[in-house]
Amino acid sequence: MWLQNGKHRVLTTPQGGSILQWQYGQDFILGPARTVDIDGNLKVRGEAHWCYPNFGAIDPEAGWHQFPQHGFFRNAVLDVVASSEGMVRFSRPSAMADQVREGSLIDLSAMAVLTPGGVTAALEVRNLGDARIPILPAFHPYFAVPAAGLVVSMDGRPVAKSIRGGAQGVGSKAIVLPRTGAVVVDLIDVGIVELGLDDDCTHIVIWSDRPSAYVCVEPAFGTPRTYGTAAGPWLEPGGISICKVNFGFTPA
Repeated sequence: MWLQNGKHRVLTTPQGGSILQWQYGQDFILGPARTVDIDGNLKVRGEAHWCYPNFGAIDPEAGWHQFPQHGFFRNAVLDVVASSEGMVRFSRPSAMADQVREGSLIDLSAMAVLTPGGVTAALEVRNLGDARIPILPAFHPYFAVPAAGLVVSMDGRPVAKSIRGGAQGVGSKAIVLPRTGAVVVDLIDVGIVELGLDDDCTHIVIWSDRPSAYVCVEPAFGTPRTYGTAAGPWLEPGGISICKVNFGFTPA
């Protein structure tokens, strides 16, 4: 379904509560979702989605069920429980089987809010069971690289770029960075995106298998590859985790 506010238009889907594209006027900021030929294989790219319960692969030594990379939530078909011209909230159908652990009971919802200043994406997890559960969510947005290029900065210094001369600090091997300060994506000649992040967002992961077209700048709410380990985050019985990313946009 479409959300609109001024020149901003966002296309969302009940599949995982994902954002399929975000445009400001004629310019793409995120997306669009499409299939891309990567080394002779068609891959879905451009869909800004939540990774849950795990971000990345799960360490087999952790002893937990081996969900696919980035978890099951992005493929789950959700119910629309609230919507308006600039907001939509999706929730997991009550009939969906719990997949984190046997006997667990969790409530999941995703929300997208569009304002004159940008987009906010949020994931809410409630542990309704009587045992703690591992949880390592992340948001996986694809920033569209404009003709003049893109620069990612953290704490005021460039950490990745994709410009006409090539890419630096981004490639098909994910680069994991502890979050040390403000994260900014400069879509050159289009605008500046500032990522508003809470303290529980501990890492930023930068990745792309086609950096001339898109660059993923992924806020992770925990250290990658610690899902289900003593070092990873857990949600206690009765606990609520709200992961939120605010994409504040200033046009060029």
